[in-house]
Amino acid sequence: MKNIDYLTLLKHVGLYFLVTFGTGFLFGIVKGIYKAINKTETYPLILDYGQGIGIILASIYLFCFISSKITSSFWLHCFLVGIIAWLLSYPLNVLIFGQSMLLWAYGILPILFSIVIGVLIRIKIQNKTKVDKP
Repeated sequence: MKNIDYLTLLKHVGLYFLVTFGTGFLFGIVKGIYKAINKTETYPLILDYGQGIGIILASIYLFCFISSKITSSFWLHCFLVGIIAWLLSYPLNVLIFGQSMLLWAYGILPILFSIVIGVLIRIKIQNKTKVDKP
C-alpha cells in the first residue's frame, strides 16, 4: 500500500489504545469511589452506559483528529488504525479476560461507527472553513 506511513499508523494505534483506556479507566475510578463511599459491591448501571458512550465519543474525537493530521488517504488510514487496534485487542479480551469471541467480534461495530462519524465531522469542518475564508 503506497502513501501509508507505517510509523504514523502505529503511533495512531497506540494513541487509540491510550485514549480508550484512559476514558474507561476514569469511569472505573468513579465506580470504585462510588462503591467505597456507599460500602457496597454494586454501582448504578448508568456508569456502564456512561463508560460506553464516553469511549465512543473519545474515539470519534480521536478519529476526527487523526484524519485532520493525514493529508492523503485519511479514510484508509483511519480504517487501518481501527482494524489494527481491534485485531490487537483479541489476545487481551478473548485469551486473557475470557470474553466470548462473538462479543469481541461485535466490538468492530462501535469502532467503525466512530471512524465514519469522526472523519465526516472532519470533512464538514474542513469544508466549512474553506467556505468561510474570503
